[in-house]
Amino acid sequence: MSDEWYYETDGDVHGPVTGQELLQQANAGVIQQDTPVCKGSNGQWVQASRVKGLGTACQRTPTKPCPFCGEAILLVAKKCKHCGEFLDDATSRNATQTGDSNKRILLRYAPVAVVLIVALLGVLGYIHSLGGAGRIEEDAKKTMEDIQYELHHPDWEVERRHR
Repeated sequence: MSDEWYYETDGDVHGPVTGQELLQQANAGVIQQDTPVCKGSNGQWVQASRVKGLGTACQRTPTKPCPFCGEAILLVAKKCKHCGEFLDDATSRNATQTGDSNKRILLRYAPVAVVLIVALLGVLGYIHSLGGAGRIEEDAKKTMEDIQYELHHPDWEVERRHR
């Protein structure tokens, strides 16, 4: 193919493009079999199907990569056959993504939640074995009383041993 090509879609002339770019447009489905193409700026306009190498590209089913998984899918696809994601309906796509992300979050953080619950139960069991929170407060008061006693009585060690 020549280096300079033009094509017409919806009444608009596009170009110049290289032969490779023209072929890419045909593979993408932009250029169909009946799309007028022209070789060079002064060439004759013909249908794409009559250009050697371009006609077979126009006969292929146009594809595009799936925006979610990257696999080739039909250009007109509404749902990817590889990953199951909806392509054109934002509501369905958001619902699918939200559901999938909720499942991923649940699976990722469920073990952490179990460990935290077990740890909390262990702490509560330990506190219960000490006699509950009331006993801990009572022990703290005794300690405070000892500190106050020490501050006011210089011979507290001797007295403490005799108690």
